[in-house]
Amino acid sequence: MTRQRGFALLLVLWTMGLLALLVTQFTTTGRTESLVAANARANAANQAAADGAVHVAILRLLQGQWVADTSLRIIRAESATVEIRIASQATRLNPNMAPAAVIRTLLTSVGIESGKAASLAGAIVDWRSAGPKSLAGGLKILQYRSVGLDYAPANKYFDSVEELGLVVGMTPALLARIKPFLSVYQEGDISGTDPLSGDLGQTSSTDRDGWYLGSTGQVMVVEVKAEAVGAKGGRFTRQAVVRLRKEPSLDQAPYQILTWEAVQE
Repeated sequence: MTRQRGFALLLVLWTMGLLALLVTQFTTTGRTESLVAANARANAANQAAADGAVHVAILRLLQGQWVADTSLRIIRAESATVEIRIASQATRLNPNMAPAAVIRTLLTSVGIESGKAASLAGAIVDWRSAGPKSLAGGLKILQYRSVGLDYAPANKYFDSVEELGLVVGMTPALLARIKPFLSVYQEGDISGTDPLSGDLGQTSSTDRDGWYLGSTGQVMVVEVKAEAVGAKGGRFTRQAVVRLRKEPSLDQAPYQILTWEAVQE
């Protein structure tokens, strides 16, 4: 009888211990899920604040209240504080339109040797141009095969600045050096000669507010960066390239969002 009572007591203690362990596990899991849910809500609030700030910036640019001068502007909301910077792309070089000589000038301005700059500028023009023949003579594809690349030029305009990284002779380090001076969204004629002066790509009709005469009328192409810092912590950064039209026609929207990216800091 004593043994049976001892076994029963042991069974009760084991059961109580198991129940306590399960309660602890459930409590811990509940707290973790609550934290995850709270973080998700905070991140969503920060993202919404940053996205909303980009659209505020677009509206104020269209209304002439703001200009694309890279000044720091701050919008405060209940859920987050958003820092906004707007940079014009009007003075950037468009690799889809620039002549080889202008591209060569950009490359030499960032320290590339003249002969290599000329070769690479020709390869960039080859990439965007139709036809199998290279400006340097011979077939384009042979230049790529000779260095072990298993692809050929696209024979069409670059979809992004990053695509220049595929051009034969281009390296990640070199692309990083010239990327701040490039944009595939800039419209208009090239009139500058010195890429580092800030005038390359500047059209003669660009006004102080950033509007200039592009191929689709009076336009402004800007990069908007909005960084939201949450009232409850966390941050989210939205970066967008936007083309605005000063006097849109009936079949044109007043603005067009060209890129929409979340920036990982």
